[in-house]
Amino acid sequence: MATILPPFLHHQPIFYLILIKYDAENGLMMQKMRQYEIIRLHRILIERACSAYTQAIRDGHTDPLLAIAMFILDFTCIHPFNDGNGRMSRLLTLLMLCRNGYMVGKYISIEHLIEQSKSTYYEALAASTQGWDDNANDYAPFTNYLLGIILSACKEFDERINLTAGGRAQGAPRVATKGTRIEALLDQSLVPLSKADILARMPDTSTTTIERTLKSLLDSGTIIKIGAGRSTRYVKRR
Repeated sequence: MATILPPFLHHQPIFYLILIKYDAENGLMMQKMRQYEIIRLHRILIERACSAYTQAIRDGHTDPLLAIAMFILDFTCIHPFNDGNGRMSRLLTLLMLCRNGYMVGKYISIEHLIEQSKSTYYEALAASTQGWDDNANDYAPFTNYLLGIILSACKEFDERINLTAGGRAQGAPRVATKGTRIEALLDQSLVPLSKADILARMPDTSTTTIERTLKSLLDSGTIIKIGAGRSTRYVKRR
């Protein structure tokens, strides 16, 4: 899907903020003019984003999941409301998934999965937002993150279905250890996870167990360590 917004539209709100001066006589009027112009521009940007998304789905050349992720990023960058943009973006994600035949959001809380990996969410959002005002941003970090969340939701749904349908699969271990669950979590994730991310998704597991398991997986070459210090993340070796 092509980049949606021409650069002059991105900078026009800033242009108005610079040109409109506040003074004692007509300050209120000027402030209302500024707010009106920003609202008008937000409407134009949203309409263009919707049009580009609709065209991408209609043409069939772009996978709907990619188009959804790119639209959600653009919506978040446009930031059309004073408050609640994040919640609205998650509602839009559910709606667009359902309209494209992905019903997993009806059974697994995608918002909860995002909440559990909030630090990774903000990192991916920041990486894809950089350069957005100049149409020079990279959609890949946020797209990969959102696809990872959707994949996690699908796998969690499959696990629930398997349990409902008659218990463990043939050949599966009778009881999954916490170490096995940590390894499975890293295997299912398409984005690197920190210790905090793992702890958020497995609150019944101690930090000591997580650290011991990560060391064991690193020593065996099963996972890769990325970064250092607080920015350390772990990802399955593919």
